[in-house]
Amino acid sequence: MTPKTIASLFLALFVATQISAQSVPDSTFQAAIITLKDGSQQSGYLQADDVKRWSQQISFKPTLTQRETTTYFPDQLDGFSLLGSQQRFATQPVALIEESSAAELSKKTVDRFSRLLVDGAYDLYKVELLRGEYNSDVTGSADHLYLLVSEQETLQIDLLRTKGSGSQQRVSERYKSVLDYAFRDCDKVSAKSTSFNDKSMAKLVVSYSECVQEESRLYMDLKSNAFVTENRITAHYGETRDENFNDYAELNFGYQATIFRSSGRRRLGFTIGAEVSLQNYLWIIDQTRYDQIFLQVPLFLDFKLWSNERQRITLQPGIVWHQLLQSNPEVVRGGISVASYALLTANLVYDYDRIRLILGYGGQGDVLIGIDNAWTVGVGYRFK
Repeated sequence: MTPKTIASLFLALFVATQISAQSVPDSTFQAAIITLKDGSQQSGYLQADDVKRWSQQISFKPTLTQRETTTYFPDQLDGFSLLGSQQRFATQPVALIEESSAAELSKKTVDRFSRLLVDGAYDLYKVELLRGEYNSDVTGSADHLYLLVSEQETLQIDLLRTKGSGSQQRVSERYKSVLDYAFRDCDKVSAKSTSFNDKSMAKLVVSYSECVQEESRLYMDLKSNAFVTENRITAHYGETRDENFNDYAELNFGYQATIFRSSGRRRLGFTIGAEVSLQNYLWIIDQTRYDQIFLQVPLFLDFKLWSNERQRITLQPGIVWHQLLQSNPEVVRGGISVASYALLTANLVYDYDRIRLILGYGGQGDVLIGIDNAWTVGVGYRFK
């Protein structure tokens, strides 16, 4: 397989990846119903590739075939719901905390799309906060807040920081006092062991509804999976030189899945995949060139270095296992067929929305003493 052939295959694969990316846009839309301020409803499809932004705005279109979307803000809708799921959103007023001076905090009231978690004696809503709407060092230590809504009152549950001894700060448990106040007519319900997350808050609200003998309905799964998965198609091109100065060029493509814990900041994950690797290999000793096909299995740990609402930079150390499927001609050294090998690799990964760019470097088993070296560049597309 000549370098020109490899380059042509890589170009064809890249074009196929782009075509695939363009053929999957419908997967970024979910069937939904929006409710306008006059009470009328409209069915259609909601863009779902940036869910965290739903608190401030949504993009909607009546049919999948329509290219243009309409942007709606909380002051334009009473809410929306996703068909075939438990997700319901309603427009609610929220008091955002701002740092008006070095010593003072102020609040401004804005409307936000808020997700309904429990419908009961109190309705429990969750409001996502975007960067700039909270300050983890000053005003809060969570990127979301909760609302308790009844016919009589609306209580906002924030997770704030408060000054401790000296200049140190600690997370305030004031939110538990607000919860205990809301449920003060039921001695059996206490927020003492309630954590600031969906599952714990929902259980508390359901317990209160049961205590006051009112029906409640959950719009979330308390037994939801502890992990979430990102699925991608990938394509890489790489070159390797071993200790005998034998040259390898490879083109591979396949599938990778990255698994994160569904709670927390998703700083640590695990990636596994299955890829086909087309290699062109020159054996210096006898000047023989081989065309080979390998099955390779990448195994990486994912350490998130930085992220915002749409971007993420990740370090991936790990191993890529190669298993020979076909070689022309067959590779035999000392009577032993070379059938498999492992490559120690570290990737620097940049994600922008669904697109992933990959830069990798590594070597075989003796990489620690710097004999082998390999580099790869790659692209990926997240389809789920």
